[in-house]
Amino acid sequence: MSNRPLTVKLIRKNIYISLLALFLFSSCSSPKAIRIHNISDRDFDDVTVAGEPLGSIPAGSTSEYVNVKLPFCYAIIKMHIDGTYINGQTLNLWANRFTHEIDIIDVEKGWLSIDVVRE
Repeated sequence: MSNRPLTVKLIRKNIYISLLALFLFSSCSSPKAIRIHNISDRDFDDVTVAGEPLGSIPAGSTSEYVNVKLPFCYAIIKMHIDGTYINGQTLNLWANRFTHEIDIIDVEKGWLSIDVVRE
């Protein structure tokens, strides 16, 4: 009795996992252009995306694009709203340009609604 079919299945599984990891890594290794669209009725102050400053974004406005390198494709967004520090995190895959449409759910709890739009 041979374990050959089991060995072939394990090799195929390892190849698929390696290809998936390579795809995810390569899609995250290039810089991404991200901008913030403030769809709330309050101003965002001291906004940063992946450590890159965007400054203030008034209610209803959209920032300029900022080019960032994202570890594992996650963008960390930090800001102050009405003096309260709030942060969020988004996953950015399968494109090089994104608009993050951000609305406020509850400032006191730090809850945001963030829609990531691939362009």
